[in-house]
Amino acid sequence: MNEMNKNQSESIVIKYGKYNTLGLTEEDIKNVSIREGERTFHLMNYKNCQIYILDETSLMASNTIKSIDGCISVALFKRLQRKEKNRIIPIYCSGANTGNSLGRYFSNIGVESIFILPADNLDLVDLNSYEKVKIITIKNPNKIKKFLKLFLDHYNEKNKDKVVMEFPNLDIRLNSSRFRGYYIKEILNKINFNWLVQTVSAGFGPLGIYKVLEDLENIPKFLAVQQQTNPYVYYKIKGSKQEIKFDSTKDLLARVMYDSNPSTYSTVNNLIELIKKRGGIVILAKEEFDYYLNKFSLLGELRKNGVDISLNQDNDIKDKIGLMALIGALKAIDNGIINNEKGLICLTSGINNSKGKIIPFYQIKDDDLEKHVKIIYEILKWLKL
Repeated sequence: MNEMNKNQSESIVIKYGKYNTLGLTEEDIKNVSIREGERTFHLMNYKNCQIYILDETSLMASNTIKSIDGCISVALFKRLQRKEKNRIIPIYCSGANTGNSLGRYFSNIGVESIFILPADNLDLVDLNSYEKVKIITIKNPNKIKKFLKLFLDHYNEKNKDKVVMEFPNLDIRLNSSRFRGYYIKEILNKINFNWLVQTVSAGFGPLGIYKVLEDLENIPKFLAVQQQTNPYVYYKIKGSKQEIKFDSTKDLLARVMYDSNPSTYSTVNNLIELIKKRGGIVILAKEEFDYYLNKFSLLGELRKNGVDISLNQDNDIKDKIGLMALIGALKAIDNGIINNEKGLICLTSGINNSKGKIIPFYQIKDDDLEKHVKIIYEILKWLKL
């Protein structure tokens, strides 16, 4: 069933789409928009600091900021497909959130796609209908990027009438973040906050946002938050050579942020420069996360404001990325980093309606990636995909 955006005035992609650098028209975006909304509210005061929430979960089609990526990816896909004589098959790797979004948006226009994710994150897949999404799980999360490259090379070498194309590319990610930046710029005029806080990995979000804010006279400071079990950027800033090692995403505070080497993207050095220039970074251990979560009854406070964070059957929070930014801000207040100031916290996710019953198209349980690439290719060939 095709989902339509019943209230397109809510979509920040439609509202700020004219600023895109991808050549997309307003009509391109309107034709694929489902729901890409944001809102802001005051949550609490703590030690003379005011905490505001940028809710980027409850008004999004996939309940994360990745709905913006999904909308723009599909709009660009349709434009490219009109020009490309060969059939384009979208492929994407994700801890869950990007895949949930792209799977939903591509399925919504009737296009089959391939979604690669860590096997231990399968329970986070939230797709109402995944018949058109071929889900491939990989036991070792550190092998996902390598598998993607091998698969792209093999498939595109063998095919003359079809091409597998990765989404979202860097331009899509940064355009999506700039749309968030234009919304934040408007909020800044109303709230006049001092700090913007977000959980980070490769840094697409803050880099796009601050590209929009860079011409302001009073640019808000930026606080980056990372998990102690995968703090690549934090280690780089602190000059630590400590190795990041984990065998499963279950070892992580935020399971969807599994990339232990985001430097493979070209954005990390720019993110580090932004953090050094504009603010700072904190890391969170699981014990700290639990302490602040319970001390301030954060789930209850968010629920009062219309954000019902999703729990799994073990009563654990499914996706902690958005809450990490909030708790990171509270820790920064205790550490004197944020002092008698206002903070706007990017709650980039938190709601996840997965039922835990998704069946993958193919499962990779060992590290012989080349073998699996060939097997999957032959299966897709038989399926005419």
